[in-house]
Formats: sequence, C-alpha cells, structure tokens
Amino acid sequence: PPIVVAGVHFYASRAERLAQAKKLLQHLDQMGGEQIVIGDFNSAPDSSVLQQFRRSFLIPSKGTDRFTFPSDKPRVEIDYILIRRSRRLVVGRIDVIDEPVASDHRPVVLEFKYRP
Repeated sequence: PPIVVAGVHFYASRAERLAQAKKLLQHLDQMGGEQIVIGDFNSAPDSSVLQQFRRSFLIPSKGTDRFTFPSDKPRVEIDYILIRRSRRLVVGRIDVIDEPVASDHRPVVLEFKYRP
C-alpha cells in the first residue's frame, strides 16, 4: 500500500482551522493506505483541531524541547508530524531542531520504520 504524506498550513482563525481539519480528514479517510500529515497547524496540542486528528492519528511527543514558533525564541507548539494509527508505520525518534535562520518555525524531524 502507498504511504500518503500531506503537508498543511492551517489558517489563523480557530473556526477555519477546524473546518480545514475536518475536510482533510474526510479526504484522507477515502484515500486509505499509510498516512502522515505534517506542518503548521497553528493550534496548541490540546486544541479542538488536534482533537479531531487524535481519533485516528498518533501525535508523537516531541519531549521537553517541543516549542516550534517563533524559531528565534520558541514559546508555542504549533507544528506537528502526525501518523495514522497503523501496524506498518512505527514511530522512531522525533526531534525539534534548534534552527532560527531557515524559517520562522523550528524544523521537526521524525524517523519511522515501515514494516511491509
């Protein structure tokens, strides 16, 4: 089966982000296969937007150094890598990289294993 990777940059308002999350989840449910969603969700970990994803996706913890924005003085966690619950995709390591120049967000890197 394919591995589907979707990149997101959700809007600023909570209502818009929630609508985007619901629409994306509907689309992904129809696609099937292994799925990873990455990007700027503009949402805190306990938000209603992330709660929509928690039903069918794992949201791996980034540990204590989890803040991703702004990159020069990170104080909020709004960037994530989500993996649809699966027996084939196994989360390895996840890191937030201390890089204040490449973007206004700190990069998030995930290592995973694929078991055919």
